[in-house]
Amino acid sequence: MLGKLNVKSYLILMAILPFLLTCTLPQGPEESPVTLSVDDSGEVTDLSRESRGELIRGDNLIDMILREGIDAELANSLVLAVAPHVDMVHLQPGQQGFFLYGSDGDLVSFQFEEQDGSLVEARVEGDSLQVAVKNPVLTTRVVLVRGTVESSLYNAAVDCGMPLNVFMDMIQLFSFDVDFQRDIYRGDYFDAAYEVVYNERGEIADYGEIVMARLYTRGATEEYHCYRYVKLDGSRDWYDDAGGTVRKELLKTPINGAYISSGFGSRVSPITGFTHKHKGVDFAAPKGTPILASGKGVITLIGWSDVYGWFIQLRHTNGYSTLYGHMSAFARGMRSGSIVDQGQTIGYVGSTGMSTGPHCHYEVIYYGTKINPATMKFPPGESLKGDDLDLFQLERKSLISSFF
Repeated sequence: MLGKLNVKSYLILMAILPFLLTCTLPQGPEESPVTLSVDDSGEVTDLSRESRGELIRGDNLIDMILREGIDAELANSLVLAVAPHVDMVHLQPGQQGFFLYGSDGDLVSFQFEEQDGSLVEARVEGDSLQVAVKNPVLTTRVVLVRGTVESSLYNAAVDCGMPLNVFMDMIQLFSFDVDFQRDIYRGDYFDAAYEVVYNERGEIADYGEIVMARLYTRGATEEYHCYRYVKLDGSRDWYDDAGGTVRKELLKTPINGAYISSGFGSRVSPITGFTHKHKGVDFAAPKGTPILASGKGVITLIGWSDVYGWFIQLRHTNGYSTLYGHMSAFARGMRSGSIVDQGQTIGYVGSTGMSTGPHCHYEVIYYGTKINPATMKFPPGESLKGDDLDLFQLERKSLISSFF
């Protein structure tokens, strides 16, 4: 619905993303402009061109080389030369090869880019091939983007060029304070400064961490800030303006991309038809959607209940417990006594037990009393102190002055 977070496009994207990443139509080699080789005196010594190939789904390395037009004998020699230095078992669509030709049109060098950014080069020298491995020369820069919500927070991120993994990191950082199903409105916006890693050709090789982010919600009337800081002991986390960690005891919601189908309080049961108090919150989502542990804890109960169906209960610190019901299945490794991390997948949405459709029934219990997870104020985590707090405030002010 316009003005609220549109999760439909996000769910569709997550479903088809693996296909989009791997199903690429075959393409011919991409040629770069002619390049000149120049000696120390500044004279042109050779005329050459570079061509670029790319692995597509189902390719072996030799397929890409043959598609370049290299004859079969030389192609086999190139593969045999670089194979000891290339992870041939885990080749991925999109990995690139570079072909350098001399002025006579003969191949001078073949370079293949590994997934870590290193280049394995086979250079033609007479009748032999000389192989060398070049470690990647990477440069990290911090870029700032701003996204404004028109139809959804996700579309705002796409429109400003924010990559999906950085967007999901930002969602995770703010999910301790923000309910993304209810708190996002048209006109809300965010600023995010994050790392971009470039290779020596000036191409984006990877994306790093969020350095600073600000989110303005509920018609931009509420705002949330976070800043990355590496403590003196070497550990790093994200903190608010006062130096308190943004991580709380529990997440606001245990499912990404769900909506509340039934809130906490009195309601008419769709199963029995009687009015009773609903002591949890129901998050509707497609069957199989991952259910996340809202906080680090230990599994105290796991199994079947006539009411909850397949369910898990976790015990957290400071008197908190959480329960997740109506699962279709448990995640691998889940058993009584298992320790799970905050945000870890513990099961999958289903409609088992007393349920009329796929959803997760979520309860928060505080010292034995079930409380409303939608309205409670979750306890904060640690805060910086002493020299760490002083250094953090200096870095925070430096970041703000650099970007605003």
